[in-house]
Amino acid sequence: MSLKAKVDYFGLATAGFEVSSTSENRSIGSAEAQGDDGFIVAVESFGEKLAPQCEYVVTDSATLSGVVLGSVRAIDNKSIALASVSVTTKAGQAPTM
Repeated sequence: MSLKAKVDYFGLATAGFEVSSTSENRSIGSAEAQGDDGFIVAVESFGEKLAPQCEYVVTDSATLSGVVLGSVRAIDNKSIALASVSVTTKAGQAPTM
């Protein structure tokens, strides 16, 4: 059994950041129709959303010039935009973004 590959949703690995963890955060809505007897007679799915998150480890060659808020990429035929960035530092560890 192998580990799931970490996807670089925002394309920042080429700017000196190493992907340490990812999450797709997929969601989808659904509607149910009930018959007169109260049993479910139909279920319709709609509004699939993808809100991925990536955690990067900052390497010694990292540069923030490649980080552009609002930049859009296509993943699985869906458009993904980089909405926010936060940087965390801890003593004795590489910074994470």
